[in-house]
Formats: sequence, structure tokens, C-alpha cells
Amino acid sequence: DRDSLHVAHVVLRPASLAPASLSVRVSSPMEVYVEDARILVDGVEVARTSSGSAVLLEGLAAGPRQISIEGELYEPWTKTVDLEEGGSHSLAGDLKPRSGLLEATAAFEGEPISALVRLVGVRGTRPILLGADGRHLFRVPAGSWEVVYSAEAYGIGLLKTQVHPERDVTAAWHPTRRRAPTASL
Repeated sequence: DRDSLHVAHVVLRPASLAPASLSVRVSSPMEVYVEDARILVDGVEVARTSSGSAVLLEGLAAGPRQISIEGELYEPWTKTVDLEEGGSHSLAGDLKPRSGLLEATAAFEGEPISALVRLVGVRGTRPILLGADGRHLFRVPAGSWEVVYSAEAYGIGLLKTQVHPERDVTAAWHPTRRRAPTASL
């Protein structure tokens, strides 16, 4: 009714003095700069890295915020930061590369051959001698790789490939001719 006194309890939150800003730098052991990595704040994508792999996020509400970084070839990275009102903060995310499977095979005229194989890419691998089946399976970080084959009877071969974490890759070397053995005195 209009003539009665009604009591209401109202709790007012203090207005933020100023929004916070956060500088996020993304790197990985594979690359100094990580391009096109997604930056998420509390699960919402707010930016992507470019050639400098650093992003400045402005206008963020103060308080604890979950910062996540996701890249196609990397494990997701997450950290909670407590942003202060009006503060400028910085954060460095070092992404770990996801791995994939690379199968190296060698065959001549449909028959497996033994060859020495070395992978050159994100990191080096020790040479592996393919067995009688002419194949070996490597687990390596995702990214660009060169597969170097050598066999005394067939020479040297080089294949370039991309290893992706969601699918297996096969690098198959098929020398086109057998080399004549050489004699030395």
C-alpha cells in the first residue's frame, strides 16, 4: 500500500576505479614466436597472436582471471592471475609441443630395404637402421621434418613432411634405381 513504509536492504558494489590490462607473450621450445595462438580469458577467446606472439589485453575486470593459450600444434596452457584494478600485468606462456607419429619406410621395387634414417626438424634424432621390414615408427614433436635416408646400394634420399598430432604420417622412400657396387683398393 502507498502509505506504508517499506524497508529494502540494498548492497552496492563499489565501482571499479579502472580496468586492468594484461600483456601476454607466447613462446615454445620449437619457435621464438608462436603465431595464431588463441588467448582466452575465463574461457572466452579475446585475441590471437601475430608475428610478434605478444598480445595486450585492455579493459579487463579486476579479480582472478583464468588465462588460457591454445595453439594447433601445442598442449593447452592455463594459469590463473589476480588482476588488480587499474593495474598493468604481464604473463609469459611457454607452450609445449604436442607430438605425433612419423613412420619412415624404405622399399625398392615393392620389397623392403634396410636403410639408415635420420630425422632433422624441431630437434635432432639419432640415426636408426630400418630393419628387415624396412620401417621404423618415431614419436616426435609436431611440426616440419626432413627425413634423410641412406643405403649403400641405393644412395641418399631426402623427404620433407609435416607431423601433425591428430594424424599419423608416413614418409616412404622409394629409390628408383640400384647403384652399382664400387670397389676400392
